[in-house]
Amino acid sequence: MRFPRFLIGLLAALLVFGVTTYLITGNVWRTLGQTLVCAFLIQLGYFVVILWLVSRRKSQVSDDAQKNPDDAHFHKQRRSIFASRLRHTR
Repeated sequence: MRFPRFLIGLLAALLVFGVTTYLITGNVWRTLGQTLVCAFLIQLGYFVVILWLVSRRKSQVSDDAQKNPDDAHFHKQRRSIFASRLRHTR
């Protein structure tokens, strides 16, 4: 998921959560505190999922490399090309 889409979804979810919490509690400070906790938990979950996806991808690439050494060389070249492009865009 691209970051702008995630950010819009996050803000929409927090807005709905905040309005609902305010309607239930009627307390602005409690609503603000619970919404901040909700934002933290969403961010934590997003971070954990990204780490899981990266580790899963790494294990898939290493498994493929063990099956076919020629592919491992290809992936190594691909990573170096990506890294060089990334350096040029900064």
